[in-house]
Amino acid sequence: MKVPRPWSARTWLDTAHVVTGLPVGVLLGGLTLALAVAPPVLRRAVPRFTGVQRSRFDAFLGVRIPPVPGPADWRSPSMWRQIGYHLLSPVVSAAGTFLVAVVWGGAV
Repeated sequence: MKVPRPWSARTWLDTAHVVTGLPVGVLLGGLTLALAVAPPVLRRAVPRFTGVQRSRFDAFLGVRIPPVPGPADWRSPSMWRQIGYHLLSPVVSAAGTFLVAVVWGGAV
């Protein structure tokens, strides 16, 4: 396994992806919780929230995640996976950001 150089562009993009995950995850997770009181609005908003995350993955990692086929419906498992993702994303992103800060700060 080849270890990447610490100052390469790829390293900075990976770091930016992890660090931007926290504010984006907190914002979208908070909006998901707030919109839970208005299910019709949440049903339309969740695919847009997922699109924001997809664009973040594409911009920083070059990973293209295809959109979910079909309309957003409460009975579809993909809708509940997206909601679960947006609710768990802030927790996972906080752990990732903390780990990145520890690793980058360890050199100091």
